Amino acid sequence: MCGIALPAALAQKPARPRAALASIEEIAFDDVKATDRILIQTENSEYRFSVVDPESRRGVLSGGSFGDKLQDATLVCVLIRGRIGEGRDTSRLKIDSRALFYLNVGAGLKRLTTSAITNLVHIREEENC
Repeated sequence: MCGIALPAALAQKPARPRAALASIEEIAFDDVKATDRILIQTENSEYRFSVVDPESRRGVLSGGSFGDKLQDATLVCVLIRGRIGEGRDTSRLKIDSRALFYLNVGAGLKRLTTSAITNLVHIREEENC
């Protein structure tokens, strides 16, 4: 019944208990679709990234120091600490790496690097119907 209007009282999605959200080790960027949501728990914060354009990895970011304020953001890559220094992976988000976002602020860009990712949840839009 996706796409059928419901009375306002029924249209609100019930909040899912946190235990119902399955944590995964990594999310391949190729598997992300428009309207998907990614929950990123780090050592210091929790972020919510709602995907708008999966091809360019652009979306809306909230959480962390932003709280509920929505930020237009692009998920650039993940930073992986290795034996030779820090590498970049542009193909996936994964636990034990750090996400690098560029945020559109005014007429410029701001860089945000998260602390190490400890938990990832990929919520696909079709699961919300």
